[in-house]
Amino acid sequence: MGVRREVPKSHAGRNMGEGMAANTHRLAIAVADDGKTIPRGMLGRAAAFLIVDIDREGREIARQLRANPYQNTNQRGKTFDVADLLADCQTLISRRIGRAGVPRMEARGFGLIFTEQENVETALEEYRRAL
Repeated sequence: MGVRREVPKSHAGRNMGEGMAANTHRLAIAVADDGKTIPRGMLGRAAAFLIVDIDREGREIARQLRANPYQNTNQRGKTFDVADLLADCQTLISRRIGRAGVPRMEARGFGLIFTEQENVETALEEYRRAL
């Protein structure tokens, strides 16, 4: 898995979901319609995002599947909408983000990880091992 940018240490507690401990990290993984694979297409076309809370030791605390209401829309700047949808996450794992979307997500403080993995669970395990 290629890391485009590390999660900034200053964002360790950024936009934490209610009830999340300060030593917990939240990441989002783009998910295809089947719920098991990371789509090859653009980030905004993902059917959903798997949201995973991980502690400092890499243990999974919680997970939820968050539907992407922008999946079938064609508006310009869709990345801004996706960033708002995932505002409580610090890291995003995807196979592809559009050319304009990368700086938009980075400007919002997301650590971006691009993976060649197709399987969501395999990409998550690689991420956890790299912690």
